[in-house]
Parts: sequence; C-alpha cells; structure tokens
Amino acid sequence: MMPKKFYFLTTDSKPNSGGAAEYLHKLCQHLEKRAVVELWSTVPGIQNLPESGYKIAALPPRPPRRLGLRRGDDFFLTRKINAALYYRALKKLAQSDIAQIPKENSLVVINQWSIEARFWCLACQNFGIP
Repeated sequence: MMPKKFYFLTTDSKPNSGGAAEYLHKLCQHLEKRAVVELWSTVPGIQNLPESGYKIAALPPRPPRRLGLRRGDDFFLTRKINAALYYRALKKLAQSDIAQIPKENSLVVINQWSIEARFWCLACQNFGIP
C-alpha cells in the first residue's frame, strides 16, 4: 500500500542549481500525481519558488557551523564543547521538524545526506515514522 503523504526533507533543493535539486523537483512532480507530496527544505529562498503541484515549506535556518571561527576553537576541550552545542541545536531542530509530521500514512524521504539528515533519521525513529 502506497503512503498517502510523502515528506521530502532536504538540504539541497531548488532554487539551488544542480543534479540533486533538479532530480528532487522532478521526483516530487511525478509522485504528486499519485499522492500528496510536501518538500521541506533548509535552502534559503525556497518559499519564493513559482507555484508547483506539490507543497513547499521552508524549514527554519540551521545554525552555522563556523568551524575554527568560534570562540575557544583553538583549544581541544572548548572545540569539543562547541561541537556538542552545535549538534544539540541540530538535534533539537530535527525533532521539531519531525514532530510536525503525522505518523499515519506518511513516509519521510531524506534527499541529501548531511549532518542534518542524520538527526532527521534519528527523530523519525524516535517518533515511529518510516
């Protein structure tokens, strides 16, 4: 049985150019003929795309990593603390994103593997969403 709703979560979509963004756009166009499709993206400017047959949602901006530029990155221990705080922020955002998805008849597809994608996958597991 095909899910009633597909949620595509990505860090690479239109208005970015390139193969992954174009492929995802075409895939959403194809699937929207058979089910409800929503594309959720962290790409700035996605909310300004022209109207399409599938729903587009802009996810809140992710914190910048700024590796090597953060206060204390010159020291091993504070660099590790900074990294832990960054990952905790990403995990919290991912849980907030996934909490909005209904469990019944939904399927989450992670388009682009990234640090954010790892936390989306973990949140899906925690919420019981395939």
